[in-house]
Amino acid sequence: KSRLGFIGTWKHRYYVIKQRLLPNARKLQASELENRSRIIVHVDIDCFFLQASVHTLRPDLMDDKETPMAVAWGETGEISCANYAARALGIRAGMRFNDTNRKRPGNLILLSYCFDAYIEFATNFYEALFQLTDHVIASSCDEAYLDVTNGLNLESVTEEGIDSVNASIRGQAMAKFIQKF
Repeated sequence: KSRLGFIGTWKHRYYVIKQRLLPNARKLQASELENRSRIIVHVDIDCFFLQASVHTLRPDLMDDKETPMAVAWGETGEISCANYAARALGIRAGMRFNDTNRKRPGNLILLSYCFDAYIEFATNFYEALFQLTDHVIASSCDEAYLDVTNGLNLESVTEEGIDSVNASIRGQAMAKFIQKF
């Protein structure tokens, strides 16, 4: 199992979710797609793999923005995702720590992969998006494009309980997802 392998197989899971939620979904017609006045929204979950791993393995750190954290295979495995605190230390995806190359910063918390959590988080993310519109195009497990030209279904979406000042900026789709967790 790997992060790239997980991302590579996500498309199949997306189609299963879409078929379950929208078995009779209408596809956009070619004439609709040619309309250059369509409104497309890009939605991307920041630090997806890290957030899911922290939620699963270290829930006590969910609100911690100061502690540098990353997801990797073991102590010397390749970094797949790092939070902003770790990035400030120069930690990047694709890096490895070993004796000849780089030393691991002492305060960096390395978390392991949590593939079951990634499936759960991504499924919840896409279910929330499909509640907003039938026209969701998967880009990855944590990233999608929504065609919102004809509006959004906002009846079941509220921002109640969201105290983030950025909730309105990020949009109600993300607020819906955050409320679930």
